[in-house]
Amino acid sequence: MSLTPRGMGIQEAYRLYADGKLLVNRRYQRKLVWSEQEKQHLIDSIQRNFPVPLFMFARVDHDDSALEVIDGMQRLNAIISFIEHRFKD
Repeated sequence: MSLTPRGMGIQEAYRLYADGKLLVNRRYQRKLVWSEQEKQHLIDSIQRNFPVPLFMFARVDHDDSALEVIDGMQRLNAIISFIEHRFKD
């Protein structure tokens, strides 16, 4: 196994989500627990160009174009919710 870090913009992450290419393994990913306020704080940090923790994805064996979310599910959900206008900023 090799690790290859690379950058990914929010637009690319959202495109992968919209295309159904981001997979969540519920065997180890916890349920979505962030409140709207916590989501708003993350979006505010992104808008102010503050550093946010990295996301971690893994390639899926059966589909080389798909990525499994290893770490960052709550943050990813907050970003997607914001893009899709599911909460106010």
